[in-house]
Amino acid sequence: MEFTTKLNLHFPHLRKSNSSNKKMSNLINQLQTELSNRHATFVSQAVLSFNKHHDRVLQSYIIEGQAKESILQHYQDNQLKLQNIQKLYQDASKTLFLLLSEYEQVSTEIHGLDIEEEKLSQENCTLLDLEERVNRFQVSVKNHSKAFQEKLKRSMEKLKSSENSAQKTLLENL
Repeated sequence: MEFTTKLNLHFPHLRKSNSSNKKMSNLINQLQTELSNRHATFVSQAVLSFNKHHDRVLQSYIIEGQAKESILQHYQDNQLKLQNIQKLYQDASKTLFLLLSEYEQVSTEIHGLDIEEEKLSQENCTLLDLEERVNRFQVSVKNHSKAFQEKLKRSMEKLKSSENSAQKTLLENL
């Protein structure tokens, strides 16, 4: 049964004329069309609003993910820099330990030479023996001095190289 027929059954006083029925029918059709249009507009606005919200949420997740990746990358870079600095520190410590070891060795040798010199001064020996011992002593001192200077020079070069590397790395990492 048609809507207008139902209307006529329930509202008999509206059946006055055929033209008024048509007007009423047109009015009802217009109201239904308007209601359908408003409903469609409301639904499309709701869908657009949901889409905008969904896009913003996705963008937020993407930005958050990128930020986390960036932070993780910076953390890993800083960890690597810290490891490099620790390695330089260990190298410098090792070089200083070697220098200290060389120093102690030379000090021991100098102490041995001092003892030998004291023995020579207490012994009664001929002038020729004394000259020979003095010559050997001088050669020994020169050799020890030369060896120590070479070792010291190499150790200082290692230390300077470690220091330069450490400074360069620190400047790069800061």
